[in-house]
Amino acid sequence: MDNLAIFLDHQQEKQTSRYLDKNDNSIILAVRKQYEQAMQTMQLRLAVLAYNFAEQQNYQPIYSLQYRLKSVESIINKLSTKNAAINAENIRYNVLDIIGFRIVTHYQQDIYPLLEQILKMKDVKLVKIRDYIEFPKRNGYRSLHLVILLSIPGCETKFPLEIQFRTVAMDMWASIEHKLCYKTDGKPDTLMRSMLAKCANELAIIDEQITDISNLSQDQQTNSQLTIYNKTRKR
Repeated sequence: MDNLAIFLDHQQEKQTSRYLDKNDNSIILAVRKQYEQAMQTMQLRLAVLAYNFAEQQNYQPIYSLQYRLKSVESIINKLSTKNAAINAENIRYNVLDIIGFRIVTHYQQDIYPLLEQILKMKDVKLVKIRDYIEFPKRNGYRSLHLVILLSIPGCETKFPLEIQFRTVAMDMWASIEHKLCYKTDGKPDTLMRSMLAKCANELAIIDEQITDISNLSQDQQTNSQLTIYNKTRKR
């Protein structure tokens, strides 16, 4: 699987832990350790899923897979916004994206078959789904967000994790939009918002056109194979 990336900000965690109560820090680190095992389990399952696509359909729909474990600081901030005390139960019930995966596909039509296969996985239960591809956000953001509960062998706890699906075009737009908004403290002006939304809509059209080209190419390949097969039979 190409372009595999993992994002863990260990330095940030070390700095944050200095200002935490020792007991609170121990709780969060212990919970994260369990979640790390769940993340590795899901990473393996997605690798197997990609392999099966390649073997059975001679096609690899996943362009890149990124995953990360939420930092200690981010977990604290999330609990703080919900006025929740730091304990294992509150972390599990209030922070559903400690584990995050992002699956980037070549084409939009690849997303929903992958979603279907993930929901068929053993010990996976759907919590919620938000389809910003079918219903884009006002700013132009497109992606499919999925929250599931994952059971792992030898552990009674079910771990929530978030999976985002994007095409290459969607991911490019989201990355640039995030960078531009970060520079403006998350408050881009009206002109910038309008231009970003316009770019998102134009990229969505391009996404559809690229998918059409891919389907045309596949049809031509199939027809070519049929022609060769028929000629062989006539001989």
